[in-house]
Amino acid sequence: MIKFSTSFPFITRMSEPLPQLSPAYVTEYKGGQLIGLSAAFIPILIIFVALRFWARIQSKAPLGLDDVFVACALVLQIGLSAFSISDVNEKTGFVKYGGVGRHFLALQQTEPERIVTYFKFLRAGSTTYFFLVAFPKLAILALYLRLFTIQPYQRIIYGTAAVVALTAIVCPIVSMNMCRPFEHNWNKNMAGHCLDEVAFDRWGSFPNIVTDIVIMVVPMPIVWRLQASTRMKIGLTILFLTGSLGLATSIVRFISFFRGDVIRDGTWSSVDLMIWTVVEPAVYLIAACLPTYRPLLIILSRKMGWKLTSAGTDNFQSFVETSKPRKFDATGFTGLEASFNDDIGLVGVDISKGGRGTYNQSDSDYTINTAVSV
Repeated sequence: MIKFSTSFPFITRMSEPLPQLSPAYVTEYKGGQLIGLSAAFIPILIIFVALRFWARIQSKAPLGLDDVFVACALVLQIGLSAFSISDVNEKTGFVKYGGVGRHFLALQQTEPERIVTYFKFLRAGSTTYFFLVAFPKLAILALYLRLFTIQPYQRIIYGTAAVVALTAIVCPIVSMNMCRPFEHNWNKNMAGHCLDEVAFDRWGSFPNIVTDIVIMVVPMPIVWRLQASTRMKIGLTILFLTGSLGLATSIVRFISFFRGDVIRDGTWSSVDLMIWTVVEPAVYLIAACLPTYRPLLIILSRKMGWKLTSAGTDNFQSFVETSKPRKFDATGFTGLEASFNDDIGLVGVDISKGGRGTYNQSDSDYTINTAVSV
């Protein structure tokens, strides 16, 4: 029987008698949930990303930094899903050979060698998680940089991107140095020590929640300052909120680490934790793709006979409104127009006095005419 150090309180020590376990408890298994979900997400994400790049090609838009981040995120996400469901050999397969989905005490009595494999996988998964969530979030922020040219908002976006990048750099370094020597991560017989791994897993993901909130809030002031119909503003708000879809999954994953069975029954509770570890970055990746699908809506509208660019027709209509005279910063909204025309479909932002004519810097009041496709 393998011995384990007391730094892991959920593991029965060698000197203690092993508890009597019922046959049902020993054979109980729920790893199939993780396998099924991981397998389902691979084709779904490939389709979403493929549609994104196809839409970019159709719009003849040059590839940007956000496209690079999306491609990297897809590769990592496929790797994570394959890692979760792999059943090739003893070096791969978190469920098959790591014992995930089985009760820890049952493994300790029947297949203790799987516990060593479990701890190896646990360290690898904890380390790569930060890269998995960083790339799609950086893709969303890179898109925001193209959309919002107003200086204060750009500073906020750059600051948020810096937090995301630093989290993706610092946390993996801490994770790889969690135990000294490194082999002590899985070989608890040897002398060594580890930091509080549960606390690290809990709070290491907390910056994701903070940056999610920023991603959700940043576009709102600009959208609601547009002099356009309330319906148009709501449509744009919903569109930008897709960028923060991962907030809910990030919170659920964070809360999951405070459940008692994470400590007492790690291999069993890892199914739920791994499910959210797969879902969270996958949702970020989908959110990074959605705002680029306007060319798809155009093609779909043509096939279905919808009018995408006429006001007051259907759910895919453009909302065009000439506002009452009001002062606005022309530079910020002009920059917004060029970027929206690429991804989100802001057809134009015209600034003129009295609704028609040429904008003059000396005019004291101007009108913003907007045409937006949602």
